[in-house]
Amino acid sequence: MSIRTFIQDIAEKDRWKAAQRREQIFYSRRSEAIDKEEYFRLHQAYWRTMLAELPELKFSDDGLYIDVGCGPTTVLMSVPKGEKIGVDPLISFYRENFHLAEDVQFIEGKVEDLNRLVDRKADAIFGMNSLDHIDNLSIVPAVLARQLKPEGYLVVLLNVTKSRVLGGIYSALGLYRILDPTHPHHFDSHKHVSRFFSGSFETLRAINVSHIRSSQTETEEEREVVVRKAPLIKRMIFAFLESIKKQETYLFLMKPKGSE
Repeated sequence: MSIRTFIQDIAEKDRWKAAQRREQIFYSRRSEAIDKEEYFRLHQAYWRTMLAELPELKFSDDGLYIDVGCGPTTVLMSVPKGEKIGVDPLISFYRENFHLAEDVQFIEGKVEDLNRLVDRKADAIFGMNSLDHIDNLSIVPAVLARQLKPEGYLVVLLNVTKSRVLGGIYSALGLYRILDPTHPHHFDSHKHVSRFFSGSFETLRAINVSHIRSSQTETEEEREVVVRKAPLIKRMIFAFLESIKKQETYLFLMKPKGSE
Protein backbone atom coordinates (compact mmCIF):
# COMPACT_ATOMS: atom_id res chain seq x y z
CA MET A 1 0.00 0.00 0.00
CA SER A 2 1.29 3.46 -0.89
CA ILE A 3 1.65 6.29 1.62
CA ARG A 4 -1.04 8.12 -0.37
CA THR A 5 -3.48 5.23 0.13
CA PHE A 6 -2.54 5.08 3.81
CA ILE A 7 -3.45 8.77 4.21
CA GLN A 8 -6.67 8.30 2.23
CA ASP A 9 -7.72 5.49 4.55
CA ILE A 10 -7.07 7.62 7.62
CA ALA A 11 -9.18 10.42 6.12
CA GLU A 12 -11.99 8.07 5.00
CA LYS A 13 -15.22 8.97 6.83
CA ASP A 14 -16.57 5.44 6.56
CA ARG A 15 -14.04 3.62 8.74
CA TRP A 16 -15.51 0.18 8.01
CA LYS A 17 -15.03 0.58 4.25
CA ALA A 18 -11.47 1.78 4.77
CA ALA A 19 -10.75 -1.10 7.12
CA GLN A 20 -12.15 -3.66 4.66
CA ARG A 21 -9.99 -2.19 1.91
CA ARG A 22 -6.92 -2.44 4.15
CA GLU A 23 -7.82 -6.00 5.10
CA GLN A 24 -7.98 -7.04 1.46
CA ILE A 25 -4.60 -5.45 0.75
CA PHE A 26 -3.12 -7.21 3.79
CA TYR A 27 -4.34 -10.60 2.61
CA SER A 28 -3.36 -9.92 -1.00
CA ARG A 29 0.24 -9.60 0.13
CA ARG A 30 -0.06 -12.75 2.19
CA SER A 31 -1.49 -14.77 -0.69
CA GLU A 32 1.43 -13.77 -2.93
CA ALA A 33 4.07 -14.66 -0.33
CA ILE A 34 2.88 -17.90 1.20
CA ASP A 35 2.71 -21.58 0.46
CA LYS A 36 -1.07 -21.90 0.78
CA GLU A 37 -1.09 -25.47 2.06
CA GLU A 38 1.54 -24.65 4.71
CA TYR A 39 -0.33 -21.47 5.68
CA PHE A 40 -3.46 -23.58 6.20
CA ARG A 41 -1.58 -26.17 8.28
CA LEU A 42 0.09 -23.55 10.51
CA HIS A 43 -3.23 -21.84 11.22
CA GLN A 44 -4.86 -25.14 12.02
CA ALA A 45 -2.16 -25.83 14.65
CA TYR A 46 -2.48 -22.27 15.99
CA TRP A 47 -6.23 -22.59 16.48
CA ARG A 48 -5.85 -25.97 18.16
CA THR A 49 -3.50 -24.36 20.66
CA MET A 50 -5.99 -21.56 21.24
CA LEU A 51 -8.99 -23.88 21.70
CA ALA A 52 -7.01 -25.97 24.18
CA GLU A 53 -7.34 -22.98 26.53
CA LEU A 54 -11.10 -23.65 26.70
CA PRO A 55 -11.77 -27.22 27.90
CA GLU A 56 -15.40 -26.22 28.52
CA LEU A 57 -16.03 -26.42 24.78
CA LYS A 58 -17.42 -29.80 23.73
CA PHE A 59 -18.11 -30.60 20.09
CA SER A 60 -20.69 -33.07 18.80
CA ASP A 61 -21.67 -34.50 15.42
CA ASP A 62 -25.09 -32.84 15.54
CA GLY A 63 -23.78 -29.47 16.80
CA LEU A 64 -23.69 -26.22 14.83
CA TYR A 65 -20.59 -24.02 15.07
CA ILE A 66 -20.36 -20.58 13.48
CA ASP A 67 -17.34 -18.34 12.94
CA VAL A 68 -18.23 -14.69 12.27
CA GLY A 69 -15.65 -12.67 10.34
CA CYS A 70 -13.97 -16.01 9.67
CA GLY A 71 -11.32 -14.83 7.19
CA PRO A 72 -9.50 -17.37 5.00
CA THR A 73 -8.21 -19.46 7.91
CA THR A 74 -11.22 -19.97 10.15
CA VAL A 75 -10.94 -21.40 13.65
CA LEU A 76 -13.49 -23.98 12.45
CA MET A 77 -10.69 -25.85 10.69
CA SER A 78 -9.75 -27.04 14.18
CA VAL A 79 -13.29 -27.93 15.29
CA PRO A 80 -13.40 -31.72 14.88
CA LYS A 81 -17.14 -32.36 14.58
CA GLY A 82 -20.49 -30.92 13.64
CA GLU A 83 -21.86 -28.56 11.01
CA LYS A 84 -19.55 -25.59 10.51
CA ILE A 85 -20.44 -22.23 8.97
CA GLY A 86 -18.04 -19.34 8.32
CA VAL A 87 -19.44 -15.85 7.60
CA ASP A 88 -17.35 -13.02 6.16
CA PRO A 89 -17.97 -10.10 3.74
CA LEU A 90 -14.75 -10.95 1.82
CA ILE A 91 -15.43 -14.65 1.16
CA SER A 92 -15.32 -14.29 -2.64
CA PHE A 93 -11.85 -12.75 -2.42
CA TYR A 94 -10.66 -15.48 -0.03
CA ARG A 95 -11.96 -18.23 -2.31
CA GLU A 96 -9.86 -16.86 -5.17
CA ASN A 97 -6.66 -16.42 -3.19
CA PHE A 98 -6.48 -19.02 -0.42
CA HIS A 99 -7.01 -22.68 0.36
CA LEU A 100 -10.24 -22.79 2.37
CA ALA A 101 -11.37 -25.58 4.68
CA GLU A 102 -13.42 -28.07 2.68
CA ASP A 103 -15.68 -29.11 5.56
CA VAL A 104 -16.88 -25.56 6.27
CA GLN A 105 -19.83 -23.90 4.56
CA PHE A 106 -18.80 -20.33 3.75
CA ILE A 107 -21.39 -17.55 3.46
CA GLU A 108 -20.59 -14.07 2.19
CA GLY A 109 -22.16 -11.50 4.46
CA LYS A 110 -21.85 -9.20 7.45
CA VAL A 111 -22.12 -10.32 11.05
CA GLU A 112 -24.99 -7.90 11.57
CA ASP A 113 -27.06 -10.01 9.12
CA LEU A 114 -26.30 -13.34 10.82
CA ASN A 115 -29.89 -13.98 11.97
CA ARG A 116 -31.04 -13.74 8.35
CA LEU A 117 -28.14 -15.74 6.90
CA VAL A 118 -28.33 -18.79 9.21
CA ASP A 119 -31.65 -20.41 10.15
CA ARG A 120 -30.44 -22.64 13.03
CA LYS A 121 -29.31 -21.75 16.53
CA ALA A 122 -25.66 -22.54 17.22
CA ASP A 123 -23.96 -24.51 19.97
CA ALA A 124 -21.00 -22.12 19.79
CA ILE A 125 -20.20 -18.90 17.93
CA PHE A 126 -16.63 -17.74 17.42
CA GLY A 127 -15.45 -14.19 16.75
CA MET A 128 -11.68 -14.56 16.47
CA ASN A 129 -9.92 -11.23 15.90
CA SER A 130 -12.95 -10.10 13.93
CA LEU A 131 -15.45 -8.23 16.10
CA ASP A 132 -13.35 -5.04 16.08
CA HIS A 133 -13.67 -5.12 12.26
CA ILE A 134 -17.48 -4.91 12.27
CA ASP A 135 -19.44 -2.03 10.76
CA ASN A 136 -22.35 -1.64 13.20
CA LEU A 137 -20.79 -3.07 16.35
CA SER A 138 -23.47 -1.85 18.77
CA ILE A 139 -26.10 -4.37 17.58
CA VAL A 140 -23.75 -7.37 17.48
CA PRO A 141 -24.17 -8.69 21.08
CA ALA A 142 -27.94 -8.98 20.59
CA VAL A 143 -27.51 -10.54 17.13
CA LEU A 144 -25.11 -13.19 18.47
CA ALA A 145 -27.28 -13.91 21.53
CA ARG A 146 -30.30 -14.55 19.28
CA GLN A 147 -28.25 -17.00 17.20
CA LEU A 148 -27.04 -19.08 20.17
CA LYS A 149 -28.79 -21.87 22.00
CA PRO A 150 -29.43 -20.95 25.66
CA GLU A 151 -26.67 -23.36 26.71
CA GLY A 152 -24.34 -22.25 23.91
CA TYR A 153 -21.01 -20.44 24.17
CA LEU A 154 -19.65 -17.29 22.58
CA VAL A 155 -15.87 -17.34 22.11
CA VAL A 156 -14.19 -14.01 21.35
CA LEU A 157 -10.53 -13.27 20.61
CA LEU A 158 -9.57 -9.59 20.65
CA ASN A 159 -6.56 -7.32 20.96
CA VAL A 160 -6.96 -4.77 23.73
CA THR A 161 -4.84 -1.80 24.74
CA LYS A 162 -2.53 -2.68 27.64
CA SER A 163 -3.16 0.61 29.40
CA ARG A 164 -6.67 1.91 29.95
CA VAL A 165 -5.22 5.40 30.26
CA LEU A 166 -3.47 5.12 26.90
CA GLY A 167 -6.62 3.70 25.33
CA GLY A 168 -8.64 6.63 26.61
CA ILE A 169 -6.11 9.12 25.26
CA TYR A 170 -6.01 7.40 21.86
CA SER A 171 -9.83 7.43 21.65
CA ALA A 172 -10.23 11.04 22.85
CA LEU A 173 -7.66 12.36 20.37
CA GLY A 174 -8.80 10.15 17.49
CA LEU A 175 -5.33 8.59 17.28
CA TYR A 176 -6.62 5.11 16.46
CA ARG A 177 -7.32 6.29 12.92
CA ILE A 178 -3.54 6.63 12.56
CA LEU A 179 -2.34 3.91 14.93
CA ASP A 180 -4.67 1.18 13.71
CA PRO A 181 -6.78 2.13 10.66
CA THR A 182 -7.55 -1.53 9.82
CA HIS A 183 -9.87 -1.73 12.85
CA PRO A 184 -12.95 0.52 13.05
CA HIS A 185 -13.35 -0.24 16.78
CA HIS A 186 -11.00 -0.56 19.75
CA PHE A 187 -11.19 -1.74 23.35
CA ASP A 188 -9.02 -0.25 26.08
CA SER A 189 -9.02 -3.30 28.41
CA HIS A 190 -10.41 -6.81 28.75
CA LYS A 191 -12.92 -5.39 31.24
CA HIS A 192 -14.10 -2.99 28.54
CA VAL A 193 -14.90 -6.00 26.32
CA SER A 194 -16.86 -7.73 29.10
CA ARG A 195 -18.82 -4.53 29.80
CA PHE A 196 -19.62 -4.10 26.11
CA PHE A 197 -21.18 -7.58 25.93
CA SER A 198 -22.77 -7.45 29.40
CA GLY A 199 -26.25 -6.58 28.13
CA SER A 200 -26.53 -9.98 26.42
CA PHE A 201 -23.70 -12.13 27.78
CA GLU A 202 -21.99 -13.13 31.01
CA THR A 203 -18.21 -13.42 30.75
CA LEU A 204 -17.12 -16.70 32.29
CA ARG A 205 -13.41 -16.28 31.63
CA ALA A 206 -11.05 -13.71 30.11
CA ILE A 207 -7.64 -15.25 29.39
CA ASN A 208 -4.51 -13.37 28.37
CA VAL A 209 -3.22 -15.44 25.43
CA SER A 210 -0.54 -13.02 24.25
CA HIS A 211 1.97 -15.85 24.68
CA ILE A 212 0.28 -17.75 21.81
CA ARG A 213 1.95 -15.78 19.07
CA SER A 214 0.17 -15.21 15.75
CA SER A 215 3.66 -15.41 14.16
CA GLN A 216 3.20 -19.18 14.47
CA THR A 217 0.90 -18.94 11.47
CA GLU A 218 3.57 -18.17 8.86
CA THR A 219 7.18 -19.09 8.27
CA GLU A 220 10.07 -16.68 8.79
CA GLU A 221 10.69 -16.71 5.03
CA GLU A 222 7.09 -15.72 4.31
CA ARG A 223 7.23 -12.86 6.82
CA GLU A 224 10.38 -11.56 5.18
CA VAL A 225 8.74 -11.64 1.73
CA VAL A 226 5.71 -9.70 3.00
CA VAL A 227 7.91 -7.13 4.74
CA ARG A 228 10.08 -6.64 1.65
CA LYS A 229 7.00 -5.89 -0.45
CA ALA A 230 6.30 -2.78 1.59
CA PRO A 231 8.23 0.46 0.89
CA LEU A 232 10.94 1.27 3.45
CA ILE A 233 9.17 4.40 4.73
CA LYS A 234 5.96 2.37 5.20
CA ARG A 235 7.86 -0.28 7.16
CA MET A 236 9.41 2.39 9.38
CA ILE A 237 6.03 4.01 10.07
CA PHE A 238 4.43 0.64 10.80
CA ALA A 239 7.21 -0.36 13.21
CA PHE A 240 6.87 2.95 15.06
CA LEU A 241 3.08 2.70 15.32
CA GLU A 242 3.29 -0.88 16.55
CA SER A 243 5.76 0.17 19.24
CA ILE A 244 3.34 2.70 20.75
CA LYS A 245 0.08 0.81 20.26
CA LYS A 246 0.80 -1.43 23.27
CA GLN A 247 -1.71 -4.25 22.90
CA GLU A 248 -2.41 -7.60 24.52
CA THR A 249 -4.51 -10.48 23.18
CA TYR A 250 -7.41 -11.84 25.24
CA LEU A 251 -9.60 -14.89 24.75
CA PHE A 252 -13.13 -14.62 26.19
CA LEU A 253 -15.61 -17.37 27.01
CA MET A 254 -19.17 -16.11 27.40
CA LYS A 255 -22.67 -17.48 27.83
CA PRO A 256 -26.01 -15.85 26.98
CA LYS A 257 -27.59 -14.18 29.98
CA GLY A 258 -30.43 -16.14 31.49
CA SER A 259 -28.87 -19.53 30.63
CA GLU A 260 -28.21 -22.09 33.30
